[in-house]
Amino acid sequence: MCAETKKKPSKTAKPSSPAGPAKTHDTTGAKSDARQSSPRCVTADVTAQAQAAQAARAAPRPSVAARRVDVTDLILARAPRPRTICAACGAPEAKAHCGNCRLAYCGARCQRRHWKSGGHRDRCDDVRRIGLDQYVANAQANAARERAVATYVAEAATAACGFCGKGGQLLRACDGCEAGAGFFHLECLAAYAATVAARDGARSERFQPWFACRACGDDFRGVGRLAVAREAWRVYNGLHPTDLHRVFAMNNLGDALGAMGLHRECLPVREDELAVGRVHFPNHTPQIEANLARCHTQLGNYAEALRLRRSVVAALQKREGPLSRMSLEAARGLANALGDAAETEEQRAVLRQLWPRMRRALGDAHATTLSCGAKLAHALVEKGHACSDSVIAEAEDILWECLEAARDGGADDDVTADALEKSLEETRRLYLAEEADDDGDKFT
Repeated sequence: MCAETKKKPSKTAKPSSPAGPAKTHDTTGAKSDARQSSPRCVTADVTAQAQAAQAARAAPRPSVAARRVDVTDLILARAPRPRTICAACGAPEAKAHCGNCRLAYCGARCQRRHWKSGGHRDRCDDVRRIGLDQYVANAQANAARERAVATYVAEAATAACGFCGKGGQLLRACDGCEAGAGFFHLECLAAYAATVAARDGARSERFQPWFACRACGDDFRGVGRLAVAREAWRVYNGLHPTDLHRVFAMNNLGDALGAMGLHRECLPVREDELAVGRVHFPNHTPQIEANLARCHTQLGNYAEALRLRRSVVAALQKREGPLSRMSLEAARGLANALGDAAETEEQRAVLRQLWPRMRRALGDAHATTLSCGAKLAHALVEKGHACSDSVIAEAEDILWECLEAARDGGADDDVTADALEKSLEETRRLYLAEEADDDGDKFT
C-alpha cells in the first residue's frame, strides 16, 4: 500500500516555467505572497485603500501654487532680489553661495540643512546646467502662472484655449473679450509668439503677442499680464543682452511689475535694464533712467529719483534741445521730483522756465501746458511757505491766463476749466486772507 501511495502535490508549489532557467524563490517571500493572496488580507487591503481614498477626498485640497511649486521655488519667486536671498530660510542679503550652482545661503548651516532635507541635493546639478538666472526665471514664471490660473479657475471651468481649443490650465489677461472667451495656455501663447517673431515685420509687431490679446486687441493687464510677462522673460532670458526680444521682455516685465504695484520686485529689473542700456543702447538710457526714477519715487527714495531726473533732463536737452517734446516731459518729471524732495525754490525756478517753453512748443490750450501752469501756481502758494502779495498775485495771474486759454482754445472737456476755476478761487481767498492779516497788523 505504501508503494502504491502517491504523493499529492503541495498546494503552495508553483509549476516551473516551461521556458527559461528556473528562478530561486525566497521562503520568506513565498510566505508573504501566500499571505497577500489570502482572501481575508485582500479584503483588508481594499478596505484600507477605500478608507485612505475617503480621507483624501475629505481633506481640504491645497492651492494650485502649493501643489506645483516647491518651497525653494516660492522663496526665489517672491524675492525682490533672488540672487542674494537664502534658498533655505529666505533671509535677504545672503553672503554665502553653493560652489556648484551658486544658490545663495546664509551660511554653511543653512546649506547643509537644505542639502539634506530641502531638495538641494536633487536640483543642484540642474541649476548649474541651466544657470541660476534661468532657474529663477523659471520659478518666477511658474509661480505667476499658477496664481493667474487660480484667479480664473471658476471662469475657465467651461472655457477653452483660443489657440488649441482645449481646456486645462487656462488664464486670461484682457478685459475686452466676452465672458468665457479670451482664455489661453501660456505654452500656446509662447508657440504663437515664436511663430510671429519668425515673420518679417516691425520690431514692435514681432513682440505684439506678449503685449495684447489676439482676439480683442486690448492690452494685457492684471495678474494675467504679469504671468505673460514672466513667461516671456523665461523664454528670452538666456539670449544675448543685445537681442531685441530680450530687451522687449525685460522692459515688459518691468512695466507689468510696476502696474501691479510690485515696485520692490520692479527695482532690480529696472537696474539690470539700465546696466544693459548704458553699454549697448546709450540712446535709450534717458528713458530707462526715467522708468527707474519712477520706481524709486514709488518706494520713497526721493533723493535717488531726483538724481536720475536731473540726469535725464541734462541728456535730453543736450541731444534733443530744450523745446523738444521729450525734453519738456523730462523737465516736467524733474519738477515733480523736486516737489517730492521738498526742494520748493528749485521747483519754482524749473516751472518758471518750463511753462513758457510749453506755451511756445505745444500751445496755450494744450492739456500739458495747462497742467504745468497750474502746477506752477500751486508751487508759488504752497502751504507751509510764506507768500508775499506779489507771489500770490503772480499765481493768480497764471491761473487766470490758463483759464482763459482753456475757454478760448476749446479744452477737451470742462474738467480742466473747472479745476482751474477752483484753484483760482482758492488763490483769491488766500490773497484776501493775506490782505486781512496786513490790515489787522496796521490797527494793532
